[in-house]
Amino acid sequence: MSEMGLGDTHGILARPGVRPVRTSAGLGWERLYVSTQRELPYRDAFQGAGSNLVILHLDGPVTVRRGRRGLTAAQQVPPGGLFLHPAATELDVELGGYLNTVHVYLSDSALQATAGRRLTGVGVGHGGGIRDLLPCLVESHHPAQKASASSCPSPGPAITRWTKAQLPTVKR
Repeated sequence: MSEMGLGDTHGILARPGVRPVRTSAGLGWERLYVSTQRELPYRDAFQGAGSNLVILHLDGPVTVRRGRRGLTAAQQVPPGGLFLHPAATELDVELGGYLNTVHVYLSDSALQATAGRRLTGVGVGHGGGIRDLLPCLVESHHPAQKASASSCPSPGPAITRWTKAQLPTVKR
């Protein structure tokens, strides 16, 4: 198996105006590709890829519209916001402002292998159930960004085994 690279992604990172800061290129990772970058505002449609995508917003807030076969209503995403997108699924997105992000691409074969055997329906959900959970779990050092327990979504079973004490504190 060869190293994952830009060709294994949805194409967001190859857009003009995306400025990579660091990537995992050259590390020999076969099932994972990671990139940090500065993204300029854009609107585009992307074909599905053989990898699941997790995007972490490092700053913001920023207005984002996402969807499949069209855009959904605009959403303000705060710093620490997560977006999950499943493999083999097209993505329409409009980024309303400048944004520093981390993209993590996990090959679908790695996800399936982690499940123990090929199972129908194993994968990340579109839009992901934990997209807004990170700000609830990671302590913010900005009083205006502290999330209240009532504003945090209920985590799924895969998330509940993690506690705040196990997660790193993010200093801004």
